[in-house]
Amino acid sequence: MFYKGFSVVHVFRLNVIIVFLFRFGGAFLLLKSNSERCLFEFHSRPMSRLNSFSEDGAKVQIKNFRQAFGVPGLYRCAETDSLAKVIEAGDDFDEDASLVFKDVGLILDLRSASERDESSARIWMEKSGFNVMENVNEEELKNKTVLRIDVLSPTRLFEYLNKFWLTPSQKALSAIYFATNIRKRNELQMSVLNSRGLAGLYEAIVQTSGNDICFALRTLTLHFEEHDSPAIVHCVQGKDR
Repeated sequence: MFYKGFSVVHVFRLNVIIVFLFRFGGAFLLLKSNSERCLFEFHSRPMSRLNSFSEDGAKVQIKNFRQAFGVPGLYRCAETDSLAKVIEAGDDFDEDASLVFKDVGLILDLRSASERDESSARIWMEKSGFNVMENVNEEELKNKTVLRIDVLSPTRLFEYLNKFWLTPSQKALSAIYFATNIRKRNELQMSVLNSRGLAGLYEAIVQTSGNDICFALRTLTLHFEEHDSPAIVHCVQGKDR
């Protein structure tokens, strides 16, 4: 079911083509309208900034934090739930965490509910003044908002896998396993998913969550039109989604 006024390839008057080309933590989003074409390159920081430690050896508080090249004020990173531990320990924020805590006005959280540490997330968001919204209409969007959009819904992902990727014999085997051995059915599904690699994962995301992706892109656009504060897009590891 699409959001009001949205479809996978139609966002009001925009025709949106989304191409994910991830390599070494990089990605490209290609947005095509009737009148112009924009290419946003999400690039990596040096590899020392993409793990648990910074270049000077200090432990980073938010992993894989980097800015989007060519899009001032837009960042991507891994989960931010770990900021609760920094607050509880009474430690000072590092540069990246300070930007998130004090300056960022919009956070797009692309994780599923099962991937979040909800209690930790609430601790740091309440301290920083963020409010949480899910599937919010753009008219209601305020500064200092965490908008949760599940672009990798396990339910939709495996429905797509079962419908389009399983061979007839695999479908029959899956039905047998569903009745007799659910663990075997899950192993079969994961084997098929893994055989498709990242390209298959991105295909499934676009096919099953295209409306959510369009909504996220429009939300970012409206935020930058109405507010001067930076925005962040993050998932669990800050790599694939």
